[in-house]
Amino acid sequence: MVKKHNIGRIAQINLMILSFASTIFFMPAQAQINKSSQVLQASRVGQAKPSLKPTSLLKMTCRSATAGVQQPLISRSKEITIGREVVKEVAVLGGDVMNFDSTIAVTCKLEPNLKNLTLEFGLDSISSFTTEKTQLLLSIYLDNNLVGEKQVIRGSKQLWSIDLKNAKNISLEAKCVQSSGVSNSCPGISFTDLTLK
Repeated sequence: MVKKHNIGRIAQINLMILSFASTIFFMPAQAQINKSSQVLQASRVGQAKPSLKPTSLLKMTCRSATAGVQQPLISRSKEITIGREVVKEVAVLGGDVMNFDSTIAVTCKLEPNLKNLTLEFGLDSISSFTTEKTQLLLSIYLDNNLVGEKQVIRGSKQLWSIDLKNAKNISLEAKCVQSSGVSNSCPGISFTDLTLK
């Protein structure tokens, strides 16, 4: 005859075994549920804040804004010298040479959600049209409104960060303000960065 306290102890042991077995059985399912929940949350975060990869202004749809000039902003890939630094030129506004007092402009249609344009630019120091006298003016317009102007001279590489403010179009305009004294002309403005984010 089994004593009552032994029966109670056996019941407790059986209950512990059953509890342990149910924990082992349901643990993988709970882990899978937790993982699915994390994946769903991550996808929702991704949908709420789409991350745009940086691109180039050269990849936008750009058109000449100057009569008689078919391609004012020319894509390039070559090493030049600005001041005492060797840099990679990615584009030139105005080509190799511009006439004194002439203006050359390009207008580009911007894709939605772009927030900023980073420009890095200067004059090719070894161009035969770049001298100490050379002076150009770079003007930036957003949707036909002037954002600002920068003087461009020999030996100076400049950085300009532009808040696009939900603009649909951007225009870059180069003007030969003071000629180099060589054929009464200026070189184009060389760009080493035209990054859109």
